[in-house]
Amino acid sequence: MIYKRVFPLEAEDIGECWNRMLNAIVTLTVLTNAALISFTMKQFDDWFYAYRLSLFIGIVLGCRVYKSILHLRVVETPPEVVIQGERASFINDKLIRKVPDHADNFAMDIL
Repeated sequence: MIYKRVFPLEAEDIGECWNRMLNAIVTLTVLTNAALISFTMKQFDDWFYAYRLSLFIGIVLGCRVYKSILHLRVVETPPEVVIQGERASFINDKLIRKVPDHADNFAMDIL
């Protein structure tokens, strides 16, 4: 059978599905590493199980808080990219859509 090749299209971002999958992998990684630290390290052999469980929960919650703070601090779109998008939009308006300048409208009103 012969199939036509799919035409490549631009995407705005990685996609919600992949974003969720990567977040799930990060969460599983944090849980696994916190469990390894809390329950298998020799430094915590003399701790009671409740203290180890508290350490595990503390590590997991600490990582979640840290991730949330980073998510709030990291800008989705850098300012340079915003400026470049505005420039591309301006050029498209002027060259392709033939949108007149505001000054052009003013000059026409005078005549």
